[in-house]
Amino acid sequence: MAKARVLIVEDELLTAEALEVLLKRIDEQLWVFHESGTYPFYRIKHGQVLHQKSKWLDESKKQLSSLGDHFWNVIREATKSAISYHLNDVHAAVYRNDNLFYLLALSGFLRNVCSFLCALNEVFEPSGRMLYEKMKTLDKVPDECNGRFESLLRDDPELPPSRKREIAALLAKSIVSIR
Repeated sequence: MAKARVLIVEDELLTAEALEVLLKRIDEQLWVFHESGTYPFYRIKHGQVLHQKSKWLDESKKQLSSLGDHFWNVIREATKSAISYHLNDVHAAVYRNDNLFYLLALSGFLRNVCSFLCALNEVFEPSGRMLYEKMKTLDKVPDECNGRFESLLRDDPELPPSRKREIAALLAKSIVSIR
């Protein structure tokens, strides 16, 4: 009986076969972007290999390094939709004065802004703890994006949820206008 090759991605297991199917679907333009973003691909591309028995991982990395425009366009369009969705939730949470809903909506909004900006720059998303630093190094960002992004992160009495809602709307507008 042959042993299955397994790749550890964070706390989840991704079998070699599942990754191969995923890469094939990307190549055939049948891949669908999900909320998990491109972090699993980041781990494959940038992770440290401790032991390698075959060239399988090298071949997978090579495939990930040559993804076409379709792949990045799918991510950009999906995250634009998610940004709009979460922005509507931010508006609703501020209107209802619901602090938990506001925090959840704003975090979903920010997560998708990060996903969009990574896709715009055609780079995979790092882990959540490295995402902030990655955002500061991206070359292509909309005008005023960095300042608005920082304002949304800041805990400042001068920036209540109603003002952050306005800032988020301006940030979303600058992102949605990108083709």
